[in-house]
Amino acid sequence: MGLDMFLYAETWVPGYPGENPTGVKAFTDILSAIEFDPLDVDDNHPGLHVSVRVGYWRKAHAIHAWLSGNDGEVFFNARNLYVSTQRLDLLKKICLDSIRLNDATEFKKSHQIFSGPLTIDTYFWESLHGTVSIIDRLIKIKNINTYSIYYNASR
Repeated sequence: MGLDMFLYAETWVPGYPGENPTGVKAFTDILSAIEFDPLDVDDNHPGLHVSVRVGYWRKAHAIHAWLSGNDGEVFFNARNLYVSTQRLDLLKKICLDSIRLNDATEFKKSHQIFSGPLTIDTYFWESLHGTVSIIDRLIKIKNINTYSIYYNASR
C-alpha cells in the first residue's frame, strides 16, 4: 500500500444547441470518442462534466498533509478537495523557498498533524521539485481560471 495523490482540472461542456456552438461541438466530439450515443443523453439540459488528471504524486506525504488544509482532517479515497489557483501559487512558493533555504519547516508543521515527524530525505526534496513542475505546467493551461481544480488521494 502507498499514498497515490492526484490533481484534476474539471469543467462543464455544454451540449444544448442554444449555448456556445464550440462547446456543443466539443460535447458531440467527446461523446463520439467514448462511443456514447447522443440519443441516450438527457435532452433537458445536456452537458458533460469533464475531469482531466493534471498532476500525480506517489507517497509525497508532506505535500498531502499541506494540500489537506493543515487542519488535521485526513481524507482518502473518492473525496475531492477543491484547491484554488491561489493556494497552488502559495504551495509553489513554499516549495521553492524550502528548496532554496534547504528548510522543511513549513511542511513539518502540517505533516506533524497527520503522522508525526517528517522524514527529510532525497525523496522529500524530489517531491518538492515535482510539485513545482506540476504547478508550473498547470498554470500554463489556456483559460485555467475556467476550470475547477481538485485534489484527491488514495491509499
